[in-house]
Amino acid sequence: MKNKGFTLIELMIVVAIIGILAAVAIPAYQDYVARSQLTAVLSEMTSIKRRYEVAVNEGKQPSIDRTQEGFVGQEEGSASYCTLSLLANNGGVNCLLKNVGASIAGASLRLNRDSAGEWACSTAASGVAIASRYLPPSCS
Repeated sequence: MKNKGFTLIELMIVVAIIGILAAVAIPAYQDYVARSQLTAVLSEMTSIKRRYEVAVNEGKQPSIDRTQEGFVGQEEGSASYCTLSLLANNGGVNCLLKNVGASIAGASLRLNRDSAGEWACSTAASGVAIASRYLPPSCS
């Protein structure tokens, strides 16, 4: 009588193959999640730029406090991945990352505004560094 089914060796080979695939796929997925979270952060921050410019052009101090005249439309802590703060001297917006993957948690992404009103995305010089592979193409 012939036995039907898989041998132990065949099952061990399948488990080994699945383990190898998982070892490659999990880090790649975590990188993808970090990149998508940073892209979402940049999108949230970019939505502030127009209201920020309006406040500056009207001579109001941009604010993340709803009760202030220069309110830019986002309150501190209201963004899903950010704890927002404004940079001094109308210098832009800072986002301290929260609710994100471990590889970028605690880092800061900034939209810097120069005196001519030009905006640039960058990472904060201090704190947790963000690897360049995670950054959106428009950030340095």
